Amino acid sequence: MPLPRRSSGVRYEDLLRPELKGKIEIPDPETSGTGYTLLASVAQQRGDSAAIDLMQALKKQSASMTFAGNTSAQHLAEGEVAAAISFLSDQLRFKNSGYNISSFIPPQAGWEIGAISILKGGNNPDAAKQLVDFMFSKEVQTDYMNTAFSFPVAPDIPVNPLLTPVKLENLLAAYRFDLAAQQHEKLLSQWREALD
Repeated sequence: MPLPRRSSGVRYEDLLRPELKGKIEIPDPETSGTGYTLLASVAQQRGDSAAIDLMQALKKQSASMTFAGNTSAQHLAEGEVAAAISFLSDQLRFKNSGYNISSFIPPQAGWEIGAISILKGGNNPDAAKQLVDFMFSKEVQTDYMNTAFSFPVAPDIPVNPLLTPVKLENLLAAYRFDLAAQQHEKLLSQWREALD
């Protein structure tokens, strides 16, 4: 079932079309990092109330809410639903395995970033530094990109063809991970209240 094409891109509201009732799936923001990223990014862009309203509308439209975002991508790949909200990387792993998935990034969508760090005061800082250096090597960055479908941090690595259509400028550039973390309990409390 094609989603409308427009110069401004596909929007979350496009999933609220009557013909998609019961044919979409979204991850639960209480159990899924994907679901919470959706809630937090929309809240940062449109305000808490508008984010809760959109999430409630998507929930009512959904066949179910999944425990994890990658489950939504799997159900989409298997044809159990016509559309799903999940991280792009989850959908691209299924697409790379031969499933017929068309992925869209709504304007100003939230996102996630994989991270590695060295624990201050850890008992083996030399080994930790070796691990970080290993993870930042061109070989590992390329392997990670081709299996996790995330953009490499090294600029000299050719991007996987499945990632080339992604326009990073469409992501919510002002998305604040620190604010999402600070507002976690407040947003989920508002979500729970709206469920009652």
